[in-house]
Amino acid sequence: MLIIFANQKGGTGKSTLALLYAAYLNTYYKSRVCVLDMDGQHSLSQKAQKDGPVQDTLSYHLLPADLQDLEVARENLKEGEYDYVLVDLSSGRPNQELVAVYDTADAVVCPYHADELTLNGTLVFLKVFTNINDRAALFFVPNKVRRNASEHTQKAVKSMLEKYGAVSSPLPDRPDFQRLNTQAGSVKAMELVRAAFDEIHQGCLQHLHQISPK
Repeated sequence: MLIIFANQKGGTGKSTLALLYAAYLNTYYKSRVCVLDMDGQHSLSQKAQKDGPVQDTLSYHLLPADLQDLEVARENLKEGEYDYVLVDLSSGRPNQELVAVYDTADAVVCPYHADELTLNGTLVFLKVFTNINDRAALFFVPNKVRRNASEHTQKAVKSMLEKYGAVSSPLPDRPDFQRLNTQAGSVKAMELVRAAFDEIHQGCLQHLHQISPK
């Protein structure tokens, strides 16, 4: 299954969630996971170089990538080398490369903040994406939710996004997410995302069952 982590608005936590979801799949399901870093800044790949070799407790492939690498990963997915390919995408307006990636996605994980600027960017992304790909499952993750966040605003945004897809349990604004290492899962961070990721994982499995040939 090919899952992209995307939002037109930057700073929503796409890279962090892609990294955590790879660790989640590998830790709890022993899934074979490839993470393609297609963010223009290649922040995940640069962090991986600093973090050092992979620990035995966690194993997934993290690669700086372009469209050609995506095609190779898709073939590896079809041949069973990987169970999941996760793609961390750039923010901003879609270009030819982004459009091509959108078209290949089986599912989208779209983190968001419940503020007007981020919501507008999320809605623009949805309009563009759904015009290109109406087959993919959409999952929205309320991210970096503060304790004093307006419950009314959170519910209003959730209600709006549920017209397009599923909204997961919220993720709190915690420093644990800033201490992540690409080569070793953070126990505390994994605990914080477990409920949301369980919901996304089950949704992905259901969608995969629906789109798979009978």
